[in-house]
Amino acid sequence: RRCGYLLLQLVQNSIKNSRDRSKKSEHLRRLNIFLVLILGLFQSLSAQKPFEGKVSFLITYQEFPEGKEAMEHVLPNEATWFISGADTRVESATEVGGETTSLYVSNQDSITVLFKLTGQSVFYRRMKNQPVKFRVAPKQKTMTWNDIVLTRHVLQSADGLIVEAWCDTRYQNTSGTGYDDLMFLPLIFDFQDRGVRMRYTASSMDVYPIDETYFKIPEDRVRVSSHTLQKIVR
Repeated sequence: RRCGYLLLQLVQNSIKNSRDRSKKSEHLRRLNIFLVLILGLFQSLSAQKPFEGKVSFLITYQEFPEGKEAMEHVLPNEATWFISGADTRVESATEVGGETTSLYVSNQDSITVLFKLTGQSVFYRRMKNQPVKFRVAPKQKTMTWNDIVLTRHVLQSADGLIVEAWCDTRYQNTSGTGYDDLMFLPLIFDFQDRGVRMRYTASSMDVYPIDETYFKIPEDRVRVSSHTLQKIVR
């Protein structure tokens, strides 16, 4: 009996040791997968660099709120972005409103808009919109734009808004796009604002140093309040 008991203990200990080895093996396997993912993310982030230069965009309008289709004639068809890392200067023009410049500075909670009002150079500040949170899903699709390979990303918000962005994965995203959850710099992307859906398509891209004065307000500009501006517009 004692011999049988010892044999049973030996078998049980062997099974326990086998289970322990199996658990350790599974733990190591999961740890290796985790480390590979972290390393891949780190390499992806370290491979990116802030973009500095100019990107020109063509703007096409895809959808308007019902009865507002005539808005297309007073909205810009082109925009030029001067980018230095997370800071962006956006210049555009329309026949009705003339030239408008918007300054998106990463460490400021407002956007500065410069334009001409009755012949006078003025500016006003408006608070940045609360960014919409998007879940970003990179898709295994690429396209070539001006000899640059762009990767397709699909962004989906909690309320069901779905937009598409084709990104240059060499560079980090910038604040002017409005998509804080997007990691890479988009050169073709959808955007929706107050019911107007549009698409930005880069027409040219030039890399060169951008002077910090691009993101400063010229001394000759006169500030107007949003309240005053609304009264004038009415």
